Amino acid sequence: MTQHNTGDLQRLVVLSRDDYNRARFEFPKALTDPFTRVVAVPLRAPETEEPALLALGGALQPNSLLLRNKSGDDGYVEAAAAYELMSIAKFNAFASVCQMLSASLLRVDELRELASDGTVKGSADLKGATGKAGGTLNSDFSRRLAQRIKAEWAWEHDEPYNVGGGDPEAAAEFAAAQGISGDPVVAALIRQRRNQDNKLAYHSLELNISSEARRAIQGTLDVESIFRRLAPTFSATFDVLRKQSNDVVLRVLVDFRPPAAELSRMREGHAGFPN
Repeated sequence: MTQHNTGDLQRLVVLSRDDYNRARFEFPKALTDPFTRVVAVPLRAPETEEPALLALGGALQPNSLLLRNKSGDDGYVEAAAAYELMSIAKFNAFASVCQMLSASLLRVDELRELASDGTVKGSADLKGATGKAGGTLNSDFSRRLAQRIKAEWAWEHDEPYNVGGGDPEAAAEFAAAQGISGDPVVAALIRQRRNQDNKLAYHSLELNISSEARRAIQGTLDVESIFRRLAPTFSATFDVLRKQSNDVVLRVLVDFRPPAAELSRMREGHAGFPN
């Protein structure tokens, strides 16, 4: 059995034991890809003792292709649903980073769908709404994302607002664990909140929530010729993946200033507080 560094794994291929045995002789290259693990079901020892595999439960069905989703629970999702689920997971992880940085508000104003050349294919105005998609989005995937995204997050603080910039080190560690620390927008936000001399008050930014999903999908398409031969049903999965070629970008406001009510109380309690 091929040994893998679990930190490098990007995808999981599930085959029936008969197909797995056939692949060992007919397509041995498919079993040695360093970023792919091929699992035969029903599981046998030592796989039956691996918590990560057992946790997948019913997802371990023959002829399944699963992609690793580092955001969220660092588990695996069906390849055909990866674009949507991984994008949502990245946004939720970004929201947690904002919370760790002591943001008072995270608001999504707009969702845009971009082609590979940067052309805007469609957009949806999400300001002040949750799950309300506009009618100009180009794909079903983007429309579902617009419906699922929580457009406004607000947090209360037990201490005065904007003191200390939250915990940038914890935010950086969390972002790395969630696989989003390489995003320049996330990294820049954490870096800004580390600055104690001139603390960031608010930031309007554009976050590509589909970038990790797109990389995972493209990496899988790069080995399509190998895995198509393992099971006929993989052809339909790859057909779906090829349609997921657009990027989804959110126009976002991250606010570290106190809400209006808290700001009023601060002004009332401090005569020198700026208006």
